[in-house]
Amino acid sequence: MTLKTVEQRLHYIDHLRGFMFIVMAIDHCLHAYALNWGRFHFFKDENRTVIFDALYLHDQAIIMPMLFFIFGMFVIPSLQRRGLSGYLKERFFRLGIIYVIGVIFFVPLLSYPRYEYNEDPGISFWEFWRYVFFQEKLQAGPMWVIHAILAFTLLVLAIYYLLPSLYRGISRFFNWCVNNHLWGFLTFGLFSSTVLFISDILWGAPWWFNFGGIFSLQSSRMILITTYFLAGSVLMNSGVLSNNEFMTKFADQWTKFLAIYLVLAVGFMLYTPSDHNFVYNEEVRRFAMQNGGWFAAESGMWPVFQQFAPPILLRTFLHGFMCLSQVILLLAIFKKFFDQPTPMWTSLARNAFGIFLIHDPIVVWLQYYMNNQPLPIAVKFLVCVVVGISLAWLISAKIILKIPFIERILSPKPKGVQ
Repeated sequence: MTLKTVEQRLHYIDHLRGFMFIVMAIDHCLHAYALNWGRFHFFKDENRTVIFDALYLHDQAIIMPMLFFIFGMFVIPSLQRRGLSGYLKERFFRLGIIYVIGVIFFVPLLSYPRYEYNEDPGISFWEFWRYVFFQEKLQAGPMWVIHAILAFTLLVLAIYYLLPSLYRGISRFFNWCVNNHLWGFLTFGLFSSTVLFISDILWGAPWWFNFGGIFSLQSSRMILITTYFLAGSVLMNSGVLSNNEFMTKFADQWTKFLAIYLVLAVGFMLYTPSDHNFVYNEEVRRFAMQNGGWFAAESGMWPVFQQFAPPILLRTFLHGFMCLSQVILLLAIFKKFFDQPTPMWTSLARNAFGIFLIHDPIVVWLQYYMNNQPLPIAVKFLVCVVVGISLAWLISAKIILKIPFIERILSPKPKGVQ
């Protein structure tokens, strides 16, 4: 997921990718303490607050769109460098091994604390791992990111090879958005908001599609992150993101982007937690689907739809535009201020995937052990952030990537790097 030659390497993208994995880790640290969204986490603290709901929703607006935007950037360059056969072998080899190891060894560590606390107090982890996880609780957990990367990669390759005119059309659209700043922002922002609105109405904001137990995608954001993956692919392939002159001028406007983002972020974070329908009743949604859908006359759901639609529409409008403003702002800031390699940023970029794999078990077990401790929620959160992320980074850098085979899987060194 990084470019392999020094000439091709975009340091600001490498650094941004590492930063987004840290944001993801911080987001996972606050899950347990979010009043509403905590119930979807692997472990929820007994004491939670709506403040962390707002922070969670803010982080969630950007993490996956930005990461998949970056993942999409390197599909075509790597394809052109390796050829189709070599590229697919490399993708399935690296990501397949990460996925299998993650599901077998890491995800049970995430599932156990909640099961032991709520369903079978006293059960050992080994009993849970052998007799419960694989028989009753099998899931991919955060490893869904891996099979999503593979799925979206195959989608891009199919379009690139089988529907080249469509790929060129998508490229022209995103290049038009880049060259027509205001109209591009409005067009793509409205598209994102519309996609989120339709997804939320049809499937609900927090719910997931599940395929065969261990393959899942978040239904409300699947189309959006697919779009960002495509955007990263075509913009990198068109040369926009590697055009130093263009990106330098773009980065110089970061203060304008910051102002736009702050307005949208404040609006989103103030409105969303007060929108009592932002996670609308699953029973209502299920009833609608069982009776012909929201718009079926016989379902009697049209009045309910009218009740839910306006607050959801406003939320997804703010969500779509805030997400886009975050992506633009982060690209500008990292190009402007973090385009030169330093020991810290180089280490973070190298260890990003290691941190991704390791931090979750550390964070969840910290949340588990601190659950009944008389500590303020903010202190528990900070302990998870400082201890969880630091320890994951240290283990990745000093242990995991010291093993040659694992280094090849998680973070192969680019040519020219010692």
